[in-house]
Amino acid sequence: MSFRRQNSPRIILAVTGCCASIWVLFAAYLGPQIVASAYHGKSTPLLNSIISGQSTHPLPYYLEAWRVVSFEVLLGLLLLGFAAVIATRPAVQSAVWGERAMTQEQAGCLSGTRLLMIYIVLGVIVGGSLFCIATETERWPFSGYPMYSRIERTNSLTQFRLYGIMQHDGAKEFPLVNYRYTQPFDNARINASFARLEADPAKEQLFREALRDFHSRYEALREQRRHSGPRLRGLRLYKVVWTLDPLARNVNDPDRRELLAEGHQDNAQAP
Repeated sequence: MSFRRQNSPRIILAVTGCCASIWVLFAAYLGPQIVASAYHGKSTPLLNSIISGQSTHPLPYYLEAWRVVSFEVLLGLLLLGFAAVIATRPAVQSAVWGERAMTQEQAGCLSGTRLLMIYIVLGVIVGGSLFCIATETERWPFSGYPMYSRIERTNSLTQFRLYGIMQHDGAKEFPLVNYRYTQPFDNARINASFARLEADPAKEQLFREALRDFHSRYEALREQRRHSGPRLRGLRLYKVVWTLDPLARNVNDPDRRELLAEGHQDNAQAP
């Protein structure tokens, strides 16, 4: 048992190295071919269905996306292996379990399989968290906790907000802040979604497509009597800015509004 414990880090490093090497070869040679086949509709139906924006993005866009994803997976494998090695150290185990940390004699009562499962679970938990923190991404159930990873240096709030355009007067509009109008998207998810779209080079077209989808969803919910909102001509997307007020007296009156896009349901009727 002592020999197995002493060599656990070496075994973990060897397995991690093998997995990382296999992934690098796959990502460099087979991955781009699979992406290209799916882009041209020559792969399996499942893979072909993943890529549906050929009219918006050229093939190099998806190859670059594959490069980013493959690098994140490689980084995750390395961090997972590193976390598993750290988890095998007696000092770490003592810090985790305190006085209940296992001695070598107590560990000898556990089979190698059970110890391996413990290390894998610890490695997944620590490695997954480190991966999300390092890449500033969220991979459920792990998160880099972006809400707490930035410092607000201004006394203002900037958000994306949808406004409905009244059917018989295009100059009149109202904010779609009620969840009933945009379900299953709430304001937080709407803001996060448009923030991601804004970082895309084709953001103008993506904004319009998203607004058409929201408009269709709004009208479908209205026809199902799931909200009592008026019929809309279309939607507008604004970036709105508030100066923070401790009493939120300006919640309905932002200081600035920047129009980003306007979208209409494909079958919407002109007034």
